[in-house]
Amino acid sequence: FPERRVVPLDLPGAGKFHAERCPTSVKGMVARMRADFLRERGETNVLCAVSLGGMAALQWAQEHPEDFHGLVLIN
Repeated sequence: FPERRVVPLDLPGAGKFHAERCPTSVKGMVARMRADFLRERGETNVLCAVSLGGMAALQWAQEHPEDFHGLVLIN
């Protein structure tokens, strides 16, 4: 999908946020990632997530279904 913009989101405590403390709940992870997402989102958003990110994606979709047009969950 070359016409699509990809915005990578890191979990707190991983990737570019490796020095941050990771929340102790998936709900807390979602709150932190959503703050970054709201600054970067486009018109059509599809969330692709793997493993623990998939758990966070499901929580996110349940709490804020208006944020995404679709989900791709892997593993």
